[in-house]
Amino acid sequence: MKSFFAVPLVAVALIAFSPLAMAAGTGTTQHAKNSSTAAAARCTALEGQFDAAFPAHQNAPKAAAAKSLRGEAEKACAAHNYASGIRQLRLALKDIGVAPKPSK
Repeated sequence: MKSFFAVPLVAVALIAFSPLAMAAGTGTTQHAKNSSTAAAARCTALEGQFDAAFPAHQNAPKAAAAKSLRGEAEKACAAHNYASGIRQLRLALKDIGVAPKPSK
């Protein structure tokens, strides 16, 4: 007899709380989308900063390594691996003696 009542109660609970679960998931998805958009913009900004600064710093001791690192960073950002790309771009800028501009 107990299982006869338990199944409908579980079904009712699942139906009753499913909108809450869906609402919570929507916010998380939106947050992730906003975070990746911001990270993509950061990649683009750092790539632009490097490209603008490199001609004046192409004789820096680590310029060749920095240029290579910039290329790797571009690939990482294009593959949506933003954390790695941003880290590589910051290092590439440092290697040519340029401080990365802070994110807005």
